[in-house]
Amino acid sequence: MRRVCAWCNKFMGNTDAEDGPVGNVTHSICDECADNLDFQLGVTLQRYLDSLKMPIILVDCAGNVLKANSMARDLAGTPQEQAGRGWEGKIYECAHSRLPERCSQMFHSSGCTIRFAATETYTTGRNITAVPALLNGCSSSQVTCDYLISTKLVNGIVQLMIEQA
Repeated sequence: MRRVCAWCNKFMGNTDAEDGPVGNVTHSICDECADNLDFQLGVTLQRYLDSLKMPIILVDCAGNVLKANSMARDLAGTPQEQAGRGWEGKIYECAHSRLPERCSQMFHSSGCTIRFAATETYTTGRNITAVPALLNGCSSSQVTCDYLISTKLVNGIVQLMIEQA
């Protein structure tokens, strides 16, 4: 039987089960969709950064490294202990953040804004400055933002700055 993700329809391999007819499909959930479900409930910034498929570090306004994902630590040779301070809140992402068409809302949650800004910076090299973000949930109506998200690319590593609005 073929295994596919029940959320995104990604092929996840064949099962070894011989009790089902050939060509039938069984459903499961892939790691990325499982992460997305967790992220809608909120996760630590460290877990969120580690889920991104690019080297990324959190810096303060002076450029000091506060957190780094495993890709950035490997690239820069920074041990986990030296990149574990700062930012204690949770990061939230909406159900649409990983879709090719992304979320259609005007204002995005913290995780969505980080993902969109970091991906844009990593793929184009373009700096993103002070994009408003909401703590949890995306919205099309005018709301007071909770954070300002900025990113820039330095030596192949995305530097992320999160400021309280």
